[in-house]
Amino acid sequence: MSDYYLGIDGGGTSTRALLANNEGRVCGIGTAGSSNYHHAGVDGTARALVEVIDTALNQANVDRNQLTSIFLGMAGVVNRSDHEAIERAIEPLGLTPKTKVGIGHDIRIALTGGLAGASGIALIAGTGSSCYGRNESGHAVQCGGWGALVDDVGSAYWMGVEALKAAVRQADGRLPPSNLRETIFRAIEIDDIRDFLARVHGTGMKRDEIATLAPVVMDLVRAGDATAAGILAAGTEGLAEMVQTAADRLGLHEPPVVVSGGLWSSGEPFQSHLCEAIRRRVPKAAMQTATLTPVQGAALEARRLVRDDAEDRFLESLNKGLLPC
Repeated sequence: MSDYYLGIDGGGTSTRALLANNEGRVCGIGTAGSSNYHHAGVDGTARALVEVIDTALNQANVDRNQLTSIFLGMAGVVNRSDHEAIERAIEPLGLTPKTKVGIGHDIRIALTGGLAGASGIALIAGTGSSCYGRNESGHAVQCGGWGALVDDVGSAYWMGVEALKAAVRQADGRLPPSNLRETIFRAIEIDDIRDFLARVHGTGMKRDEIATLAPVVMDLVRAGDATAAGILAAGTEGLAEMVQTAADRLGLHEPPVVVSGGLWSSGEPFQSHLCEAIRRRVPKAAMQTATLTPVQGAALEARRLVRDDAEDRFLESLNKGLLPC
């Protein structure tokens, strides 16, 4: 009978599951909505996890009690209380005691997948932002990722907030005018600064909705808007600072660096600005294309819960995509 390893990538926007057998063959996959319990709540997280896990298991015709191990890489999980919340969220699955369960931050699986289990630094630039590194001795550090209220610098949400700030300052004369004000006001469907309070604070804008303004900022940068270019520069500099801090704390002088997240996946002009900012701060950083996705990294972490033998064959099979098991 095959072992089955289930990896979960639980983010603020979407949740992904990947089921692999002991050879690394991908037997089932699934997707669902947000499972960041700080935003979705434990009940919302539970619903997303049950949906995504059952989708993957049903696709493979595998029962929950056949799972050997499961690793959940979840956004916002940094302390014991967070772990306990995820433990409550998976209770509806009714996992058997023989199923090993691991829980960690989603940036951990981004590093494991991105560098195929090797040491280095992973940076997430998506709806939120965070940085995680691990050196060859196994020491790990997190930098950033402390929530939208005080952190998430350089993220899509952060850029959306900065764009809103710039738009109101242009509207009342505190900043020189540019196309940014009109473009951002149009994006949030208002015509006049006097409608801003009702739209943003009255009707309200959710975190994900504010994050959708980041592509608008990128369009403005492409069009030559100086204010938008300043937002991009400040954001990428903040992300690069996290990479530098993680490298310094880990004693990594030539760190492999892998970046993931929706904002990074948007391409230019974001990618080149971020790479330039990282190289200014960490001149010998080796920017690398991710070997595996975060959810594939979660499957590898699930395997590591029960096995410590050679991983080469497992990693090779993970990259072949969905196959019958």
